[in-house]
Amino acid sequence: MIFFITGLCLAIISTLDIRFISHGRAYASGLVSFISSMIGMAVVVQIMQNINLYGIKGVIAYSAGIGVGTILTIKYHIVDKAKV
Repeated sequence: MIFFITGLCLAIISTLDIRFISHGRAYASGLVSFISSMIGMAVVVQIMQNINLYGIKGVIAYSAGIGVGTILTIKYHIVDKAKV
């Protein structure tokens, strides 16, 4: 469940990064890209260190969270409402 929620949050953060890029906000985009990369790498490391515990289920949950997060962000304009 934690991987699903992490993936969902990462999708929202990634969409925010795209908005920063489209508005020419280089420093904000760089910071958000850094955070996004750190989250993604932390999840991969966590799954790999505990492969016997999570296995493919962890990867699927994380990927599903990213997919659902993308859908929610587009459908409900979550990032559009944020001040960018």
